[in-house]
Amino acid sequence: MVYFTELQKHISKSLYFSPKTTEELRDEFQAPLPEISKALAGLIKIGFVEQRGHPAKFHIKEEFAKQIKPKPDEEYELTGIKVHAVIETAAFVEDMVKPSLEKLLEKIKEAPNFVIHDAHISDVVKEGERFSAFLDLTLSSMDFRSLVAFIFLFGPSVFEVLSPSKIEIALPEFQNGMLDLSEYVQAYVQEILNRSNRQELETFNKSLMNVKKAIEDE
Repeated sequence: MVYFTELQKHISKSLYFSPKTTEELRDEFQAPLPEISKALAGLIKIGFVEQRGHPAKFHIKEEFAKQIKPKPDEEYELTGIKVHAVIETAAFVEDMVKPSLEKLLEKIKEAPNFVIHDAHISDVVKEGERFSAFLDLTLSSMDFRSLVAFIFLFGPSVFEVLSPSKIEIALPEFQNGMLDLSEYVQAYVQEILNRSNRQELETFNKSLMNVKKAIEDE
């Protein structure tokens, strides 16, 4: 998931309206040249911005420029699939809970094809013998396949699509997402088989059937 600094957000908005050199961006934002260069290097690393032309100027890559829409107040947003998710964790040791979620958030920030709009880690609460907390975040995905990976790799207990109200998915992207889904399920099943005895598997199968019945009855 990609996390934009405030300076990177301002630079991206500026480059949306017109390509600029490092010096032009420095003068526009009255920021030291090393800070501008560092922000641009980060945007280039994630593949959001590229440098071309003569004299060389920085441009937002065409595939992203098409997904950016100006707002009346001249702000901008990426028009991907915007979702709200909650990821929970629990442990018997209180001091392990928040660091675990902090590491998880860093992994999400480093993952490609996502933009985090907001993220918050709750306070740790005691539930019986365990301590728990949750990560509440809003993010946008640039494609369906990445959302499939997000669900299986991070296991949100709450997942809500906020926008758009209608989604069109190209056949290759949908097919690849379904293939990923199948591979994740097979990997989980194999791991369960490797770690469980016959009685545990029978209990697990019964619980799956109960979940299936509950869903059908809704």
